Amino acid sequence: MTIDFTSENNNLSVALNGRLDSSSSGDLECFLEGKINEQTASLTFDFTNVDFISSKGLRILVEAYKKMDGRPMSIVNTNTSVKEILHLSGLLKVFHVA
Repeated sequence: MTIDFTSENNNLSVALNGRLDSSSSGDLECFLEGKINEQTASLTFDFTNVDFISSKGLRILVEAYKKMDGRPMSIVNTNTSVKEILHLSGLLKVFHVA
């Protein structure tokens, strides 16, 4: 998995490419550890090129949500299978998914 990001006016946008699973989620966890802080106004994950997410990947998203502490977090450009996983896990009710 590769991680690309932009940060403008404290709005962090993270574009992922590949599978978000147990072998790649540690990279995302380390990346987010250094990027999410009190100044982060919003966080957007672009899943255009994510074709699979495992329970470990879901855990990383939940941790990011907790770190955002009520500030806006969204997941955009999900494919049907990833959206179904988010639905089955109940996270569609938690995250703003477009």
